[in-house]
Amino acid sequence: MPEPCYIPSKMLIHCADVMQTDQNATAFGIHAKLESIDRQFIVQPAFEKVYADAAMIKRGYRQSENVEVLKGHGRFTGPKILAAEGFDEELTAETILIAAGTLPWLPDIPGLDQSPYLTFDEALGLPEQPKRLSVIGGGYIAAQSPHFFGALGTEVNIIHRRGQMRREEDNDVARRFTKVYQRRFNMTLDAQVKGYPLKARRLRSKSPRPTASGRSHQTPCSWPPAESPIQTSLRWRTPARHSTNAATSIPTSISRPVFQASGPGRYCGALPVETQREP
Repeated sequence: MPEPCYIPSKMLIHCADVMQTDQNATAFGIHAKLESIDRQFIVQPAFEKVYADAAMIKRGYRQSENVEVLKGHGRFTGPKILAAEGFDEELTAETILIAAGTLPWLPDIPGLDQSPYLTFDEALGLPEQPKRLSVIGGGYIAAQSPHFFGALGTEVNIIHRRGQMRREEDNDVARRFTKVYQRRFNMTLDAQVKGYPLKARRLRSKSPRPTASGRSHQTPCSWPPAESPIQTSLRWRTPARHSTNAATSIPTSISRPVFQASGPGRYCGALPVETQREP
């Protein structure tokens, strides 16, 4: 199934690239005037495309003689043995692919649950372009979204607990990326939640909430306590012990950021997030 968050973003990024080309045209002696932006014309086709693709994939699965779709929670009961909810027989295979996806992960920030925050999908679904947008995070989606919203005229603030964006990439690439974004957006790096400095550090080791939530605590789990909960080889294979002892909840290393925005007809961020830099 296509992930609604990611596939449309590639289409939206291209629109932002075109907008930036127009904005930077003066450097080449080209002076253009922007009349207006039809946000719905940009956003709607992206979602229509991904949902149409998802429906097509579902039909393909139903019509295939080699694919059987079982809907429900699954858990490992032994070495390469998987039990599926509502299915009497246990499943086994030489290779088991874990591709559960993720749900939006919310950082442990006091007051966030009382603030009308937006996830990435919800931010894209806003009826109008927000005047201001604050992005909490520094991962893939936190890197893509400011480019799109900023290119279309939104004032973007980025709040990130680390020293640079995209730290998982090559250090030179991450450093250069961060400098470019610092020129384009209001950025607060090495941010800690005010009045909550010690526990804020623990956010670094928390995993995003997996789509397959509801882990069985009776089943031992051998995920290594690392930034990426599942260790893989260059071929994206895990050691056999992971598939043996894995529980229903399958952690992943990708999360979606949280947004706070304000714009016509909608106010978000009633409880603003206060941040301070580490000494």
